[in-house]
Amino acid sequence: MSKHEIAALLGTTNKTVTKWINRVEDFGTAGLTDLHRSGHPRIFNVDIQTKVIYLATNPPFEEKLKGFSTISSELISWVMAKNQWVDSISRETVRKMLRSERLRVHRVKYWKTSNDPNFLEKMRVIVDLYLNPPPEALIICVDEMPTLQALERIEHQWEAIPGKLRRIEFEYKRHGTTNLFAAFNTQEGQVYGETKMNKKHPDFLTFMKNVDAHWNYPKMKVIVDNYKTHNHHLVKEWIAEQNERIEFVFTPYHGSWLNQIEIWFGILRRYCLKHSSFKDVHELNEKILDFIATWNKNFAHPFKWKFKGW
Repeated sequence: MSKHEIAALLGTTNKTVTKWINRVEDFGTAGLTDLHRSGHPRIFNVDIQTKVIYLATNPPFEEKLKGFSTISSELISWVMAKNQWVDSISRETVRKMLRSERLRVHRVKYWKTSNDPNFLEKMRVIVDLYLNPPPEALIICVDEMPTLQALERIEHQWEAIPGKLRRIEFEYKRHGTTNLFAAFNTQEGQVYGETKMNKKHPDFLTFMKNVDAHWNYPKMKVIVDNYKTHNHHLVKEWIAEQNERIEFVFTPYHGSWLNQIEIWFGILRRYCLKHSSFKDVHELNEKILDFIATWNKNFAHPFKWKFKGW
């Protein structure tokens, strides 16, 4: 095999393959042993490192740490000593061993597995609408942001200055909540939104009628989740009255992330709602609608969305 083929097979580099070939050519099989290294000799062997990795990936809570649900470098070092696998091992040494294996026990990623038996079929329909929208059809993504709180920071906020972070008062007053209904135009990136006191089916139906009047397309494909308001019989009756001009396309159960409006909601949270202070719900509503207007005027664009798989 060529050096390139060997490197590809073993998942390494040509440089590493060349190094070990040269070592064998120069020293025979003795060249496969480690050369003398300067510095402090290695204290913990591979067996100890294997045990550390085992504890990081299969923490023995039942045996030594009853009641614990999370492991850490400090706890791993404690269990290693408690099991008498080592006399002692520092937290920093454990951390270095985990880092060498790219293990980060302090970090987690939340995930919800969809139990929808037709998940893939529903996903393909939505992705196909994003990539290949039907002629003369508008593809919009619709959802709600419920119970947005109008929080007023009690004390003054200090803006950032050289050498100091912006400071925001932690304590706040609550002045009620509002609900945002929003529709995202996937082809152009425009957003239509309304704030409402309630989020029941009459509110959603009124919003959808206004969305239809706002864009006024010959055909409209509306991507929504499976919230009961979207399936209300009055909403279905209104859709039926449109003679197939408007169609609801439902995301799979626990698949709301397929709805692009969720991306825009994240932008709204980051640039409008986060760190803000509102004296009342009216001020909160005004700021949200102002943000939508500024977005549509200056920043509206289609999202380069793609499904990265599991």
